[in-house]
Amino acid sequence: MAEGTAREILAELLSNLVMYTKYHFAWEEQLLKQHGFPELEAHRAEHRELTRQVLDLRDKLAKNQLKIGAPVLHFLRHWLVDHICAEDKIYGSYLRGAGGRRPVG
Repeated sequence: MAEGTAREILAELLSNLVMYTKYHFAWEEQLLKQHGFPELEAHRAEHRELTRQVLDLRDKLAKNQLKIGAPVLHFLRHWLVDHICAEDKIYGSYLRGAGGRRPVG
């Protein structure tokens, strides 16, 4: 931010996050389907919401409607803390108990 490149860096970060999200969520959902994860539809709904949020941030940034800072940090914190550290641990426990392979992505 001090160098004046925050907007460009954030645009690249969000673009990469959109691409990674598509890959990661598709992989994860296929793995959960393969192992009969009973909460798959709820997990897919969470993925759709996270995807919608990152696309919204990307679009707002492109239209200069996004203040760089709190909204982005809130989204990333939610994703990292609430989704990865909580939601993904649920299916991780299920897969370990079901004899499934541990997720790597």
